[in-house]
Amino acid sequence: MLSANIDDYFRLTKYFLQILAGVTNNNIILDPNGYIAPGTTISIPFYVNEADIDGTVILLTDYPVVDIILETPGGDLINSGNAAGLGISYGEGSKSKNYKFTMPVAFPANNHGGKWIAHLKVDKDDFKKYVSILRDTKNNDPNAIQSFVTHGARYSLVVNTYSNLKMEAAIYQDSLEPGSEMVLRATLNEYGQPVENRAVINVEVERPDNTQFVLQLDEIEAGVFEKSFPAQISGTYFCRFVARGATLRGTAFTREQTFTGAVFRGGDNPTNGGNTGTDDPSSIGELIEKCCKNLTRILIAILILLVIFIILYLRR
Repeated sequence: MLSANIDDYFRLTKYFLQILAGVTNNNIILDPNGYIAPGTTISIPFYVNEADIDGTVILLTDYPVVDIILETPGGDLINSGNAAGLGISYGEGSKSKNYKFTMPVAFPANNHGGKWIAHLKVDKDDFKKYVSILRDTKNNDPNAIQSFVTHGARYSLVVNTYSNLKMEAAIYQDSLEPGSEMVLRATLNEYGQPVENRAVINVEVERPDNTQFVLQLDEIEAGVFEKSFPAQISGTYFCRFVARGATLRGTAFTREQTFTGAVFRGGDNPTNGGNTGTDDPSSIGELIEKCCKNLTRILIAILILLVIFIILYLRR
């Protein structure tokens, strides 16, 4: 179940971005969340290395009141105004802003590997405008307004790269029942060769009761990291893999990925919910009845749309 915290607010969008990154063979460099209030600037460093070919920086917010400026390792600034002149793609959505660039970027020096910084700042005029909109909205939520005024906007920053340094992570389970072992496994390779004795991978685990702990994976062989833990509590476990290390040339790098595992009573026998008895015929009948009702509604809607289309066509 999703709660009101920042992780849950952006979780679905970030899972989609992670899937998209996987499809396009990108890796996630960094993925932090937080609040940002008017009058403050938050500077978030992230590390690019010589194996990284391009970069995509995506800012997600609950309200479009946050500006983002990128700073290269050489101290040069990239903003929405000069991005196009540097050959950098800048885009805005209703609640997002993004930069996409190929490295090295068009500055004289220190324009590729090293520490980059994303500077986030709230636009005061936009902030005032959205506070006014929220207060004037019918059926507004006073708690949401108070949180926005007190804490500012929620944000999530996602930095992706198409790179020759890759992390692949996964969770394996021997059972879906409580008490099963969850095996956390990740591999790191650079130009197709294992990253050996040059990285540490920690996994931040959040249990179903919202308690948390951190596991450091063991490097069981060159570039292969693994560790397991017992999943005693029924529910969903959120596991955030965070790798930190150095490239062959000694440049710092980070990689992140988030996965979920789940256990529940009857998990290994989901057809009857773990019961030893037979399925309840009345429940099956109710399910069939609901499906028939929904199907009838869909067919009626299609018929209405078809009639409207015919009428519009005949009037042409």
